[in-house]
Amino acid sequence: MRTALTPNRGPGEPQRGDRGEGGYLTIEMLTAVAASLVLLVVVVNLLVMAYAHGAVRAALDEGARAGARHEQPVAACQTRAQHALEGLVGALSEEIGEVSCTSEGSVIVASIDGELGGWLPLVPTLPVQERASSAQALARDPATEP
Repeated sequence: MRTALTPNRGPGEPQRGDRGEGGYLTIEMLTAVAASLVLLVVVVNLLVMAYAHGAVRAALDEGARAGARHEQPVAACQTRAQHALEGLVGALSEEIGEVSCTSEGSVIVASIDGELGGWLPLVPTLPVQERASSAQALARDPATEP
């Protein structure tokens, strides 16, 4: 003879699996989704910060090279580096700081000293202290060239 796996229930008794726990899965799911979204934002923020750091370096290199080829090297360096930085990182360029250029003999030096803040308090501020240089081209004298 075969017996039932579950006992007979009378009217008003809870059905199988119903122990008054309705809604617990929803809270757990919301917590897991929220934690996943925060983690996603942190990872994306770190990627943006890494990109911005590389973009700063590229903008400084471009500014130093532009200044090395110009008659007014410091002004050309600063203008070109700031323009390149704004083109690469957009509004983040204001947060990072201003580019400064100097002439050290025959070398043009572009530098920046700033910081890049995180989108959330979990993400630390990234200091941005970069420097790029380029040697100025020597003036050629057409009379002495072969």
